[in-house]
This record gives sequence, structure tokens and C-alpha cells, in this order.
Amino acid sequence: GPAATAPGPGTRKSTGLAVHATEFGLVAGRPAAASVMRVVPHTDGGPPAPRPGALLVSVRFLDGSFLEDLREEHLLEGARFSGRPDAGPGERLLPLDDPRGRRIGYLAWTPEAPGTAMLWHLLAYVLPMAGVAAAAMSLLLRRLRASLGAL
Repeated sequence: GPAATAPGPGTRKSTGLAVHATEFGLVAGRPAAASVMRVVPHTDGGPPAPRPGALLVSVRFLDGSFLEDLREEHLLEGARFSGRPDAGPGERLLPLDDPRGRRIGYLAWTPEAPGTAMLWHLLAYVLPMAGVAAAAMSLLLRRLRASLGAL
């Protein structure tokens, strides 16, 4: 399947005083996103004095509960991690590279077709109405037969 575009190695963001960087890599053989953020103390009067601050390091493994979150909270059907580009029918792949540009694997999922959700919502209303219409037609046909039999 077609590949999506992943953030490049060394993705850095800054907001106000917070500066952090995020990288993909393997940690103990498992795919992970590692982030480092500089901790800057907040002061009421002006900017903080520059000093070697503490660093906050976090690692989120991209398997297990991360994939469950993608499937349940973000509705990514069939989200899974794969070490190779083995997309199944209709799956999309997001390649993940480490800071040196080496491919650590792929995040795969099956995107929902644009009309699928609408179709299921419509069927929820149409099917019961079709059942009522079929029952009414059956009742009318029985009465018609009974009337024709009486003649």
C-alpha cells in the first residue's frame, strides 16, 4: 500500500520556554519514540536566568498499549507495528526512521473508507424500515388472498 509521511529525524518543537526533540528508535529491541525536553523554571518577573537546566526524558514504546490507544481512542482500524513493509489489502504504512535515517519499521493501519461510516448509519435506519414495509406488504397480500377467496 502507499506509504504516509513520518516526521523527519530530529523533529524539534518549541513553545515559549519549552524546547523538546523527539526521535524514533529501537529500545531493547522494541520500536519507541524518545523525547527530551529542557526543564526551565517559571519565574514571575521576567525571563529565567540561563543555567544548565534539568532534562526530562520520556520513552513511549510503539507497540502494546500504544497500538491499543490508536485502535480505541483514535479509531485506527487494525493498527499494528511491522518491521517490514508488509501492507495487507487496503492498509496504509507510515515508515519510521531513527536519527541516522535507518528504517526501524512501519506503523500499519486500515483507513476507513469515506462512505463506510455513513453507510452503517443509514443501514441502521433503513433495515428496520424495510422490515416494517415487508411485514405490511405480507399482511396486505394475505388480506387480498382472503378477499379473492371469498368471491
